[in-house]
Amino acid sequence: MRMVRGSTAAWTADQIATMGRLRDAAIQDSYALTELRHLTAELLHWPGQTPGTTRKIVLTALGGSGATPADGLRAEVLAVNSFDDLNRLPPDAAQGKMLLFNEKFDK
Repeated sequence: MRMVRGSTAAWTADQIATMGRLRDAAIQDSYALTELRHLTAELLHWPGQTPGTTRKIVLTALGGSGATPADGLRAEVLAVNSFDDLNRLPPDAAQGKMLLFNEKFDK
């Protein structure tokens, strides 16, 4: 698999090893999952949503992503299934939107 801009790897071997240690530590302690649930944004509006309801969403942020402002974030979501899908869009298609890579992950 090739990453954006032609690179074949997003992280160094040391970074991957560190992420593995963090993952393993998080699996051993429910605190990490509790904090993730607390920090994950709510979906406030989607087509067909019952008025006055929200929905929790589960996501993984890519490295280098900016922090969410204290008062939250509201923006249109642009969903793509791959970097190929993203690269087929016009250059400014994601401007001002949250980009969702709709990748299925196993639990």
